Amino acid sequence: MSEASRPSLLTRPSLLFRLRDWGDNSSWDEFHRLYRRFIKGLALRSGLGHAEADDVVQDVLQNVAKRIGDYKTRENRGAFRRWLMNQTRWRIADKFRQRDQAAVDAALNDLRAAAVEGRNIMPPSIVLARAGGTTGEWGNLMRDIFGEFRAPTGVAGATGSASGLGEVAAFVKSISGGPPKFLVAKPGLDGHSNGAEQIAVAARDSGMEVVYSGIRLTPEQIAASARDEDPDVIGLSILSGSHLNLVPDVLDQLKAMGVDIPVVLGGIIPEDDRPRLREIGIAAIYTPKDYQIATIMRDIAELAITHRNR
Repeated sequence: MSEASRPSLLTRPSLLFRLRDWGDNSSWDEFHRLYRRFIKGLALRSGLGHAEADDVVQDVLQNVAKRIGDYKTRENRGAFRRWLMNQTRWRIADKFRQRDQAAVDAALNDLRAAAVEGRNIMPPSIVLARAGGTTGEWGNLMRDIFGEFRAPTGVAGATGSASGLGEVAAFVKSISGGPPKFLVAKPGLDGHSNGAEQIAVAARDSGMEVVYSGIRLTPEQIAASARDEDPDVIGLSILSGSHLNLVPDVLDQLKAMGVDIPVVLGGIIPEDDRPRLREIGIAAIYTPKDYQIATIMRDIAELAITHRNR
């Protein structure tokens, strides 16, 4: 099919359909853009390091290219994502099966002993790498022993500039039970914090109590913070494209910890993904086109009131 005879972007069939029936470079470029981070995120969370995760991404994408013609469900994006997730998990398992686990465990024990005793950790780190240990395993062990540095978030001393917050602040003062507490969190590996910090500062300037712990939090860390801080509303910020994977993980962790609090989401969220996110429980979704900060703050304050009055 020629480019001139294809439908416009707004009316084009699903990406799966285009990959199967057209197979053009632009469709494959779009597929790589949409799913590369999704696949790598799964690999990293399994404990693989970045190099090993990149290998998994390459293997999965090559397998998709070989087998896309066998995939019969043209329009069911959710089914395709599950299939893709299974492909990724199989390759992750292959990575771990290819190594001598006993040698990896012994190397990790030696590394832990060196770190705890204050000895040079480089020799056991090299042994771990040669045994097939991952940078994820190395990093997790180092965090267990030494903790994790979290840089200042830039929220405490920041000066807000959004207009209309005075009216929101007056409304917040009138809320029965005191100002709402708003937990702002960034799950996953996304390091773009400007949007989250702007929202946190605006909430502070609106009179709300704000909890913001910075970037690169795990779903478990976010849920634990919500359990301990007992906020009225949780705001997730995701710009990495991994919202369909991270948001369910966060909601599952919240449920497991007995936390029943409304969750809003901000970031680069395609229109096609919004119904699914609403379906699983997201109370509101904001994107860069929702630039009226005062309106967002009023929404959050009213959501807090609704939650308190349940």
